[in-house]
Amino acid sequence: MKGVLKEIIDNVESLEWDHDLYVAEGELSLDSPAAVIEDDGVSETFEGLQYFLSVQDVQSAVENLRTQISNPNSGQVLEAIKHYHAYDAFIQFQG
Repeated sequence: MKGVLKEIIDNVESLEWDHDLYVAEGELSLDSPAAVIEDDGVSETFEGLQYFLSVQDVQSAVENLRTQISNPNSGQVLEAIKHYHAYDAFIQFQG
C-alpha cells in the first residue's frame, strides 16, 4: 500500500501486522508520502522512503491511544506514532 500517511493511519487495523511502514524523510505530517510493505527486515529504504516502524508497533501505539481517547482523530494518532518512534514508549495524553 502506497499513499500518504493519513490514508495508512485511517486503515491501520486492516494492515498486515508483519509488514513495515516506510515514510519520507523530514518532519512527518498527515500528507507525508508513505508505504506499507512486506519487508525482509534488512532494507532501510524503499523507493526513496525510509523505514519508520513495523506495522505491529504502529497498531500497538494506536490501540494504546484508543484506551486513553475513545475516538482519536488522525492528528492524535500521528502524534502517538511519532512519540512511539522517538521514545519506544506509548504516549500519555492528559485527559
